[in-house]
Amino acid sequence: MVDKQLREDLEKLRAEIAGLDSDVQSKEKLSQLLMDIEQEVEQANLNQGTKQLAEQVETAISRFETSHPTLTGILNNIMVTLSGMGV
Repeated sequence: MVDKQLREDLEKLRAEIAGLDSDVQSKEKLSQLLMDIEQEVEQANLNQGTKQLAEQVETAISRFETSHPTLTGILNNIMVTLSGMGV
């Protein structure tokens, strides 16, 4: 169930990133973050590199909190799901 919710949130995040009117650099950073999360999940290797991944998600949340609340909500959901998985 957690895995399904995480995948749904990742798809929502992908759609939000595609629709962003932000600068190219912001979109690239968010796209890289998305790929990093997906890679961790696919490898089922949630114990290595997860502190850095969590910090990247937190940074993105802080950066887009005011300007993109939907994106921030999705990132928050992903963070909660990852936390529930032991990240």
